[in-house]
Formats: sequence, C-alpha cells, structure tokens
Amino acid sequence: MAAVINMAELLDARVARLESDVAHIQSDVADIKIDLRQLRTEFSALRDTTDTGFTALRAEMHQEFKAVRGEMQSGFAAARSEMQQEFKAVCAEIASSNTNTATEFKAIRGEMQLGFAAARSEMQQEFKAVRAEIASSNANTATEFKAIRGETQSGFAAARTEMQQEIKAARSEMQSGFAAGRADLGDFRREIHRRDWAFASLMITLFLTLLGVMAQGFGWLH
Repeated sequence: MAAVINMAELLDARVARLESDVAHIQSDVADIKIDLRQLRTEFSALRDTTDTGFTALRAEMHQEFKAVRGEMQSGFAAARSEMQQEFKAVCAEIASSNTNTATEFKAIRGEMQLGFAAARSEMQQEFKAVRAEIASSNANTATEFKAIRGETQSGFAAARTEMQQEIKAARSEMQSGFAAGRADLGDFRREIHRRDWAFASLMITLFLTLLGVMAQGFGWLH
C-alpha cells in the first residue's frame, strides 16, 4: 500500500513538472512566433536589396565569365598540345621499357625454373632418405614387436602353468577340506543318534519308574 502511495506521489510530481515544462514551452513558442514575424519582415527587405544586387552582380559575372572562358579556351588548347607531346614521349618510353621488361622476365623465368629444378631434386633426395629411414625403422619395429610378442607369450605360458598349479593345489585343499568336513558331519550325526537313543532310553526308564510309583500308590499290584 505504501509503495502504491509513493508511486502516486511520484506520478503527481512528474505530472506537475510536465505541466510546468509545457507552460515554459508554450511561452517559448510564442516568443519564437514573434521572432519569426520579425525575421519575415527583415527577409523581405533583404530580398529586395539582394535582388537588385544580384542583377548587377550577374551582369558583371557574365562579362567576367566570357573573359575567363576565352582565356581558359586558349589555355586548354596550349595544355592539350603539351599533353599530346608528353603522352607521345611517355608511350615511347613505355614501349622501350616493355621490351626491357620482357627480357628481364625471361631471365627471371629461367632462373626460377633452374631454382625449382634444383629444389625438386633436393626434395626428392630428402624424401628418398626419409623413406629409407622409415623402412629401416619399420624393420626395427617389426623385430622389436616379434621379441615383445615372444616375451609376452612365454610370460603368459609361465603364468598359465603357475595358475594351473595354484588351481590344482586349491582344488586338492578343497577336496581334503570337504572330506574332513564330511567325516566330521558323519561323527556329528552318530553323536546325535547316540544322544537320541540315550534320551529315549532315559524317557522310557522315567516312564516305567513313574508307572511303578503310580501302581504302588493306587494299589494296582494287589
């Protein structure tokens, strides 16, 4: 609620500020209109003076342009003749330089061909040497792989025999343990049977004793 009240106060303050700004703008617009009216009157007076001045100036400039045009035409004619002579001299120099450039390009092309041939032969020799080194390294690698394969095969065979021996020993130990456990289990069963028979005989004896006591007590034997 406080936030809404603050927002309303801010909006009221902004609206009041905008109203004051609009009032200032309206007063500025009125001043601008007055200044524009004054400028129109001044521009109308200036137009009248400039029209008269421009007509006189146009007449003077027309005469001056006629004189300048005549001078420029004579100057351009002299410059054209000089430029034609200069172009002819430049064309002759370019033709001579083209012949020299063609001979220089031929010499450069021959030198480049010789250089490329020498570089090609050197690169072929380098490639041959590298190919030979790769072939020798491949042969050495093959022999090393064979040696490593033989070592791993012998190691795996030894480990297999050791594991087989360990498994046989563990199997024999397990068999002996199972046999001992089986014997102990038989002894335990016999002991249970013996105890069961002893308990049964004890129960029969107690039953007979109790029966005899009851017979004597109730006079069943008279």
